[in-house]
Amino acid sequence: MKIRLRHMAWVGGLAILFGLYSVYAAQGTVIDGSTGKPMAGVHVVASWTGSVSIAVQPFTRCYRAEATVTDERGRFSLSTFSGNWNPILWDRNRSVWVLAPSYTISDKSDFGELKIVLEPAKGTKSEQFKSLPSSYVLGCGVDNRQFLPYLLALHKEMLRLASTRDERRVASSRLFDIEEIELGEREAYRRLNARSRLENLGGGND
Repeated sequence: MKIRLRHMAWVGGLAILFGLYSVYAAQGTVIDGSTGKPMAGVHVVASWTGSVSIAVQPFTRCYRAEATVTDERGRFSLSTFSGNWNPILWDRNRSVWVLAPSYTISDKSDFGELKIVLEPAKGTKSEQFKSLPSSYVLGCGVDNRQFLPYLLALHKEMLRLASTRDERRVASSRLFDIEEIELGEREAYRRLNARSRLENLGGGND
């Protein structure tokens, strides 16, 4: 009888874990809207934010983030639940960004269903620069090293498109994020200051 109960408990535990995975791990796809084909190697990141009520003033904070890359069939997986049960967090929201060089997000995308459609980028370089995804995934209580591939690809695309002094400063800030993860805060600030001095010496003309 004891053996049977233990066996049933073990099987039940596996069923619960499988069920949780099915509920909380959602599959998504990224396709090329111009060809209808799946896109491999697309960076997908997500962050979870919530509002915190305090005596002085409520504020919003990020409490989880994830990064992944699409496979050869354009598929990726993201959690639909953060795993955070903190009762003081309310108005919870998950934001998703995607990054593929020379592509922008189509209005045919359905982020709720994680069905993302990309189309070749149009417009000026400055317009394309402004449409690049956010890097708001750091400082969310997770290991930031998982975001390095995404940040490196984002910085490379920023350098390709940057044509004004302000855009180059934004690109430098993304490089700071990368160097802080790879080299530490002190060295990242030293390099950021060195870049700023060189830019000032060069006049910083657009």
